[in-house]
Amino acid sequence: MSIIDIELKHKKYKIHIEKGILNTIGEHIAELYKGKNIVFITDWNVEKFYLERVCISLEKSGFNIKYISIKPGEQSKTLSMLQEVYEKFCDYGIKRGDLIISLGGGVVGDLAGFAAATYLRGIKYVQIPTSLLAQVDSSIGGKVAVDLPYGKNLVGSFYHPEAVFIDSEVLQTLDKKFFNDGMSEIIKYGLIRDKDISDTVLKYDNK
Repeated sequence: MSIIDIELKHKKYKIHIEKGILNTIGEHIAELYKGKNIVFITDWNVEKFYLERVCISLEKSGFNIKYISIKPGEQSKTLSMLQEVYEKFCDYGIKRGDLIISLGGGVVGDLAGFAAATYLRGIKYVQIPTSLLAQVDSSIGGKVAVDLPYGKNLVGSFYHPEAVFIDSEVLQTLDKKFFNDGMSEIIKYGLIRDKDISDTVLKYDNK
């Protein structure tokens, strides 16, 4: 496993990178969270492929699991969907000592992160990004937001997760378009900060 330490002025957390880490995610969550109640926020696509696997691992570690599954896409990153998430939190009896886990791409991460930041004045949350763009960008920046009809990300905050868990295996089910979006972001970082990064990516052969 590769671990990247994020050290900010008021927050420290780790990014855990390992192929197949979803299969043992319960053990890793148990190391950082001593409570019992977890609520997942995911989308319909990710739910089909990965929710059951993650829930099995967490239940083996003794956690009580509930989840919220949303329609995939930017159209779900709205105040009305946020309201639905809050209502589910109320239905589930979520308390400040519970844990929210985002299992999905950037839209899910933004919505889950903003809900966690604002419900009960802040609940701890964990990011498990399932798109390449979320793995290299949105899951680790601390920016969480929802859209308004007037534009994207107009209502938001900075709220960092307790940890990020990245499993490269999930990219096998990622649509090529979204994979290319992530690769483009990596190339951009390389051009801005480190030419070796962009050179490595440009040698990539997806065959």
